[in-house]
Amino acid sequence: MRLAIFLLVIAAAILGLALWLDRQPDEKSVIAVSHAWTRPGSGTNGTAAVYFEIDNSGDGGDQLTGAQTPVAEKAEMHTSQMQGDVMQMRSIASIDIHADEHIAFSPGGLHLMLTGVRNALAEGDHFPLTLEFGKAGAITVDVAVTEKGLAAPSAVPSGTMGDNKAGDKGMGDMPMRDDSMGKDHGAAAHP
Repeated sequence: MRLAIFLLVIAAAILGLALWLDRQPDEKSVIAVSHAWTRPGSGTNGTAAVYFEIDNSGDGGDQLTGAQTPVAEKAEMHTSQMQGDVMQMRSIASIDIHADEHIAFSPGGLHLMLTGVRNALAEGDHFPLTLEFGKAGAITVDVAVTEKGLAAPSAVPSGTMGDNKAGDKGMGDMPMRDDSMGKDHGAAAHP
C-alpha cells in the first residue's frame, strides 16, 4: 500500500512539473527581412555584395547562420572596417539577432558576399536569396538589382566598427535606420 501511494505521489509530481513547464512562455523570434538589393554590374568579376535589413520583433533571439542563392556558388557574411587607411573585409560565421533588434547589412559595413556569380547583374534584374536562421528556419527574399538601393540606410562612417551588442560579430556601433519608410519590395517575414 505504501508503495502504491509513493508511486502515485511521484506520478502526480511529474504531471505537475510537466504542466508547469508547458505553461512557461516560449521565447520566439519573429524575423522579417526587407530592402534586399545589390548594385548593377555586380558579378562581372564573379562577386557581388548584397545588402538587406533584418528585424526581430519577437521576444526571443535568433541567429543568421548562412545564405544561398541560385545565382552564385557561395554566399558568405562579411563585415568591412577601416584599418588605418585600408578597408578590411572579414568573414563572419554567424550573426546573433537579439529580441526586438534591427540589423542593417549596408555598404561599408555588414554585407553578404556572393562569389562565383554566374552572370553579370543588370539594373532591373531580380533573384532569390535564402537566408538561414537557427530558429526561424529558411526565409527567401527577392533581391533587386538597383543602383539606388531599396530605401537603403546610409553608408556606415569609417571607424564605427568597434564594440557592439550583437555578440561581437563585427557590426560595431553601426547606425540603424528605423522602419519609418513603410513596406518595401522584397520584404519577407517568418515567425
